Amino acid sequence: MEVTELKQILDDFVILIISQNTRKTNAEQQNGTIGITLCSFWYEPYSDTPADHEAVQRMLDFKLGWHLSPISYGDYPRSMRSIVGDRLPSFTAQETVDLRGSYDILGLNYYGAYYAKNLTHVDPDPTHIRYATDSHVKTTGNQIHS
Repeated sequence: MEVTELKQILDDFVILIISQNTRKTNAEQQNGTIGITLCSFWYEPYSDTPADHEAVQRMLDFKLGWHLSPISYGDYPRSMRSIVGDRLPSFTAQETVDLRGSYDILGLNYYGAYYAKNLTHVDPDPTHIRYATDSHVKTTGNQIHS
């Protein structure tokens, strides 16, 4: 999937959440609730190095925080902003207000766990930039002990 496709999906998601906020107002008038369920994997550090511990947080930011942070805090995780930059849409002040706390119930599905290893070398070719490598983390189901 190309970055432009992901951006469109993300923009659509933001519009959906903002419209949910409008529905939340109606739900309050009708004594209802708004819920969302997000899916992610869990991550553990590949090794005990600080870089791999940071890689875990980045993976959680990219897999879960991508959708959870905007509706909780009104913006994307800092790690995403610093790595992805202007490829992420910006929110207006009003969108930030509308997004923050736009759900009553949060569900979380996760179906497994992976090890997260910090990538020390990231491909500098700008034509290779894509969502799958933006986090600068390699995930694996196997941990090799030396």
